[in-house]
Amino acid sequence: MKRFPGSRTTLFVAGLAVAVAAAAADQNAPAGPHGGMMAWGHHQMEKCLSDLDLSDAQKAAIDEARAAGKANLKADGEAMKAIHQKMQADLAAGADKSVLGQNAIDQDAANTKMKADARAIHEQVLGQLSNDQLDQYNACASAAKARHARPAPPAAP
Repeated sequence: MKRFPGSRTTLFVAGLAVAVAAAAADQNAPAGPHGGMMAWGHHQMEKCLSDLDLSDAQKAAIDEARAAGKANLKADGEAMKAIHQKMQADLAAGADKSVLGQNAIDQDAANTKMKADARAIHEQVLGQLSNDQLDQYNACASAAKARHARPAPPAAP
């Protein structure tokens, strides 16, 4: 005999709403003077590319790829913002769990699209580099990642 019919579903939706609200709060947090983590990756790519000896043709191709991708990322950001605002409005209005679930699915899809678009730009830029330049770029990026890595938590006894 079930003691609390539907309690798992209710707990799932409540947990989903809390997770989405927490993610939304992180997205709305001030990005700081440099634009947050997404901008950190952009600045790090700029720094590593500036260390390379790029030809004028390579520089032009890289600038073109980044300019074309910037419009896509801006549209992705606007879509994410609109989905977030819809989620907040639905949460405030006490919308049905199916509406909130669809909002979460839409938000995940928009986030996945943004990451795919950023990855495509990254691949286009790196596609312009020679093998030696790519090795230098990867060494620079790995060193930067190591400098900014969080220490691993201690192992459990």
